[in-house]
Amino acid sequence: MNPGSFIASTLRRRVTVLMLSAAVVLVGLISYFLIPLELAPKGFQNESVSIWVPVTSSNPSEVQEQVIRPAEELVRTIPGITRIASRASANRASLYVQFSREVDLDLAVAELRDRMERARSVWPADVRQYFIRRFNLDTDLPVAPFALDLNSGYSDEIGFLVEENVIKRLEALPGIAQVTCWGLLRDQVRIFVDRDKAEAMGISIYELTQTLTKSNVELSGGEIEDGETRFVLRTDARFRTLEEIRAFPVNSDGLRLNEIARVEPMKAIRDSMSMSRNRHSLWCQVFKESSANAVDVSKRIQGFLDVLAQDNRLSQLGVTVRPYPDMDMGIIITNALDTLRVTAAWGAMLAVIVLFFFLRRLSPTLIITTGIPLSLLLTLAYLYFSGGTLNIFSMLGITVSIGMLIDNSIVVVENIFRHRELGLPAMEAARRGASEVALAITLSTLTTVAAFLPIIFMSGNEQLSFFTSAIGLPLCAAVLSSLLVALVFIPLGTIVLAPRRIKSVDSSKGWQHSRLINGSRDLYARSLSRALNCRLLVLLAVVAVVWGATYSAWERLPKVDMMSDHGGRISMGVHLGRNFSLQDAYDEMKFLGSWIEENQDRYGVKHFWCRFDKRRGRMSVVLNDQDMAWTKTVAKRMKEDVPERPGVRLRFSIDDGNTEERGKLVLDIHGPDAGELSRISEEIVDLLEPTEGILAVTSNLEEGEQEIHIVPDREQAARYDIDPRTLRGTLEYGIRGWRFSDLVMDEREIPLIIEYEGAESRNLPELKELRIPTGTGSQVPLSSVAEVKVAPGFGEIRRVDGKVSARLTLEVDGDNAEAVLPAVRSRLAAYPLPDGYSFNEPRKDELDEAMEEMYSAVLLAVVFVFLLMGILFESFILPLAVLVAVPFSWAGAVWGLALTDTPFDFVGAIGVIVLVGIVVNNGIVLIDCAHRHIKDGMTRRDALIEAGRTRFRPILMTAATTVVGLIPMALSDGGGSQISYKALSRALIGGLMISTFFTLFFVPILYTLFDDLRIWSRRIVRAMVPAGRVTAALD
Repeated sequence: MNPGSFIASTLRRRVTVLMLSAAVVLVGLISYFLIPLELAPKGFQNESVSIWVPVTSSNPSEVQEQVIRPAEELVRTIPGITRIASRASANRASLYVQFSREVDLDLAVAELRDRMERARSVWPADVRQYFIRRFNLDTDLPVAPFALDLNSGYSDEIGFLVEENVIKRLEALPGIAQVTCWGLLRDQVRIFVDRDKAEAMGISIYELTQTLTKSNVELSGGEIEDGETRFVLRTDARFRTLEEIRAFPVNSDGLRLNEIARVEPMKAIRDSMSMSRNRHSLWCQVFKESSANAVDVSKRIQGFLDVLAQDNRLSQLGVTVRPYPDMDMGIIITNALDTLRVTAAWGAMLAVIVLFFFLRRLSPTLIITTGIPLSLLLTLAYLYFSGGTLNIFSMLGITVSIGMLIDNSIVVVENIFRHRELGLPAMEAARRGASEVALAITLSTLTTVAAFLPIIFMSGNEQLSFFTSAIGLPLCAAVLSSLLVALVFIPLGTIVLAPRRIKSVDSSKGWQHSRLINGSRDLYARSLSRALNCRLLVLLAVVAVVWGATYSAWERLPKVDMMSDHGGRISMGVHLGRNFSLQDAYDEMKFLGSWIEENQDRYGVKHFWCRFDKRRGRMSVVLNDQDMAWTKTVAKRMKEDVPERPGVRLRFSIDDGNTEERGKLVLDIHGPDAGELSRISEEIVDLLEPTEGILAVTSNLEEGEQEIHIVPDREQAARYDIDPRTLRGTLEYGIRGWRFSDLVMDEREIPLIIEYEGAESRNLPELKELRIPTGTGSQVPLSSVAEVKVAPGFGEIRRVDGKVSARLTLEVDGDNAEAVLPAVRSRLAAYPLPDGYSFNEPRKDELDEAMEEMYSAVLLAVVFVFLLMGILFESFILPLAVLVAVPFSWAGAVWGLALTDTPFDFVGAIGVIVLVGIVVNNGIVLIDCAHRHIKDGMTRRDALIEAGRTRFRPILMTAATTVVGLIPMALSDGGGSQISYKALSRALIGGLMISTFFTLFFVPILYTLFDDLRIWSRRIVRAMVPAGRVTAALD
């Protein structure tokens, strides 16, 4: 069916079209009220998998050799792995496995689980658990963090109330999956063996632990059958009560455990703390179920916290509930979406005002304006029924499209009313006017869609593809909906809503007449006529001026990382001396918090909190102003002003929400020995930190504790017939402690641990006198069979693809990281690196590679647009004339960002892609109109000038409505959504304004030049090829 027939059929079936309009409104409203509200689109999962293995009472060297190495060897056998990184720290092993995009992650995780089960068989006996985690945007971000300030300190009663009245009640609310509380001391049962009594009775802790381990088991005994009945046989010998443990027979003489040991229920030993606004607190985070709505869950949590704040029992114990609304996902989502809704509403209203200014009549303004709500309702219906959500990305795409939703309707209505002014009846004018521009507006709409296709389906970076499609698909749906509205509903609207009789074009009071517009149109026609007389001169002069101005603007354009332009958060790493206790650490963090509190007005601090142990801590500071430049300024001032404290080192960095070092300079150091690598990294940190332009240098290696190393004497051990397992077990069980299978009491699993009484307070001489059982039944001191010495240990050991490595992150004080590279390279060249060690210069990170792919996608978008225009013009050469608007739009985007001092970020890069699809639309409409005039017999020059006069007003209207529709977004702060829309909207505004001007003048000029080139090429081919064999491709 051709466009004319389709439009004629819609005009004849008025009731059908009106019913369809009502259906669109009804379905769209239902979708609006039912569509879920989320922060981000559902379904995002990273291609990396992390594995965490708890290793109780272990140092990094043990973790590296006994846990990580066996696991790495097995994991490497899985196909499709691109990178394996590991981290061995005290009491913990971590592995990070990166897969290629082609790998099925579900299958990969299953294989990982299989390899970890194999590794567990060779791990130490007390390493029983491992946890595999894939990041899921739907569930892995806390919905609503809050703090419980402990104004009177921590007590067992507070811990009980928090577990029973806070955690359990919260987890019982619909949609809540888990509640974590940092700083809460958990229950445990400890068996404290009296060393003197045990030795007097000839009981070694090694043998005692082995006996208890074998006795505290639950085993499956298979199945037995009795006739047709089948029974499952199980042996359950687990401890159930404390009295059962105390009465456990230690030997055949009837000695009970309580005669040589104390069995005590107690709280876990506190080794870390947290503070909120300088008050000791419990830090709680609430996580939602994957299917739950974040906004609904947030409201339930807020209601619960309001009730909890009135709890008299907590108040009497000095507990204050402190919510953090700035970090509440529901509030963030609501504020961000409300901001975008208001922005969209203001943009639509401004677009309507501009439209009325051009049209000067209420009825055509209302007809065109109806395209906005109808298109938006169709878009919401698409999102809802496709399983999408209304999030900040989809809403951003819809908001950007607001000014574009009436572009097609403007062209249709303007052409229909032009025919009615020429005397055609309303029905015929609607059919002919819409039919003439149907192909042009269809292809111009498809160019917008085509511009997004390469970036939506780009394969190199899953994260960029996911989030750009989250913006691009709603935008494409919106503009396609506007096309449907313009061709189906708008032509009938001109018949139903417009006056029956339109005054002729000769009337000075016609609806489309305005002295300003008419005068501008006449001036444009005269200017275009003069420009066509000296085409090359005008073209060269303008290109030179534009190129020079754009280069100058690019030089002054603020340069930031594409993903890390969001400031407002400062992280202060606190490193404490070796001799600090937890109380000393508390005093230092309290002092730092008091200093921040005293200067909060000066630095614009909104709130702050910290976590720490006796060796290190981290203070997180949130500022009122989220501007990145201001954040770096504040961090620099804080670094200069903070008082120095003995034994305390501070490292400042910008917390931009990225888990990787995006937007920062990165230095990787590799070498064979972890200890030497730690020393080198510390020296390079001190070497680079004074560099001009460097705000902070941080290392991912942590300083280690002093360790006691025990080196067995093999000859002495053989002389006393000491089994190495007995030596290791005695030390491990007695000093470090041993955790049995959990004790099940009152439907709770409670850790059960055995150790020597006072093991944590033993000194080195006492350790040397520790009695070790021999094979003859006697006992000898440890010093008789082993050397005991003190040596520095590792804070952690990191490996990448099997190589020991360290990473230094350089925080740049300014916008351009590239400017400090020469100074960094100069200092690194002067450092004497030992043999076998190497470092990489600050490298281009993964985001830069992703942005290179985005630039390739932009070029591919240009190719797609070119192909679509080739379909319209039936030519390979003429579409190039329209594509000239694209580079001019990019120049305008750079000017718009530079003049407003707006950094060019990732969202701004999306604006550049949007420009590719929309700036050619005006050129398409202009050249299409000129083509029709040429077919009607006009000369090329007259056709271009007349097309310019005819399309002057609709081109200005479409550009102006889109520009003013973006102004509210350009002034918006994002509503606290962590995403700034300023670069996107300002780039679009600048690009549209500049490209519209150059479209009106230089598209006709280039059209004539390329048309001359086409004619010249055809003549050459005809001269070379016999007549009749010249292909139509040159046309």
